[in-house]
Amino acid sequence: MLSLNPWDILWTIVNLLVLYAIFRKFLFQPVMNIIHEREDMINKQFEDAQKQQDDAAQMKSEYENQLKGAREKADQIILDAKTRAQEEYNNKMEATRVEADHMLEKAKSDIANEQEKALYRLSVSREDVEKAEKLFFMTPQLQKVLTSPVVPAAKKYEIIDQVFALETTEDVLVRYMKIMCRIGNMTEMQDIFQYYYKYWDQMHHVVRADLIYAETPSKEEEAEAKKILDKNYPDSEITLTQSVDESLIGGYVVKVGYKEYDHSYEGRLRQLQRKLTGR
Repeated sequence: MLSLNPWDILWTIVNLLVLYAIFRKFLFQPVMNIIHEREDMINKQFEDAQKQQDDAAQMKSEYENQLKGAREKADQIILDAKTRAQEEYNNKMEATRVEADHMLEKAKSDIANEQEKALYRLSVSREDVEKAEKLFFMTPQLQKVLTSPVVPAAKKYEIIDQVFALETTEDVLVRYMKIMCRIGNMTEMQDIFQYYYKYWDQMHHVVRADLIYAETPSKEEEAEAKKILDKNYPDSEITLTQSVDESLIGGYVVKVGYKEYDHSYEGRLRQLQRKLTGR
């Protein structure tokens, strides 16, 4: 007849409890810790991916809105630029302004000289560089992120890839932007772009001149202005634009960079004043 020994039952229960305690401490808990760590890692990766997707969507939306209102903003920018130019012209004497601009140009040239030449040596078209400039300056938020010292370089590279993928951009230009980002020159990109265009004009013998007048110039005045340019730049391709400055009273001024050929009434009055005052 089967008999049950209470001591055997007791020791069996004790053994099971001890075995359970051992499993719980050395098996169950580590396994659960690993599961929780993996769950946290997956959640973090999902959150990072979602944030990157949201950032890209936000930049794309800002870019589309920027393009949508481009014409209206362009008109306002032109109006503001004319107003600021008029105020500056009235507040400063012409000779002082030219000298100050020349000094500023020299300082910027010292900073951006090597970068502009490096950009030119990439052998990409001027149109591609203009496209890259438009993408870079399409929103202040983009410039703020790319020039921030606290944003990791890898994150900046990823943003550059996403932004420049909005339009077909040469890979070599994308790599150039990443290099400028790595060496901390993103704050100088506006100067680099501007001096690149000047260097490009120099290497292609292109002279960009501005014919400034108070009233629409006559054909004789236009011919005279072109003659001045042909005489001073005989081996160059002349690109002439026209703009209005009512403060000239009459006549015209031909401006090439920081050099001016003044045939305005105001210029003649200044010359007469210097003769009368001996200064």
